[in-house]
Amino acid sequence: MSPSNTSTNKLEVAGNAAIKGNIQCNSLTVTAATFSGWPDYIFNKNYKARPLSETESFIKKNGHLPGMPSQKDVAKNGINVGEMQAKMLKTLEEMTLQMIEMKKRINCLLKEMTNWPRGLIIKRKMVNKSESGYRILNFL
Repeated sequence: MSPSNTSTNKLEVAGNAAIKGNIQCNSLTVTAATFSGWPDYIFNKNYKARPLSETESFIKKNGHLPGMPSQKDVAKNGINVGEMQAKMLKTLEEMTLQMIEMKKRINCLLKEMTNWPRGLIIKRKMVNKSESGYRILNFL
């Protein structure tokens, strides 16, 4: 079964509808009334994202991203498509800001490396602080 290109096939439901089976369509619009908020607030100056170390700990403990339902929750309750889109966009926007910040840090480090004595650069190593102390990472 594929979606029809004719405008004569129309289903209007005033209330809830339960459909057993798949729904195929060319377009789907989810109205804002079905979920709470769009994550543009991520770009406000005062927004504080969760530190990556906390995100890592959460993933290790729970097996999924913070703010996202687990596989068990989805299997039991399903998902609200509009809310899930907003949650995924929030995560994407936070990750984008984190990547921008990391790019700035990398550029600063690379600029700083130009002032290092030549012998240090040839070793091709840099120190990265980790939760368990310090370790040496090869970056080239």
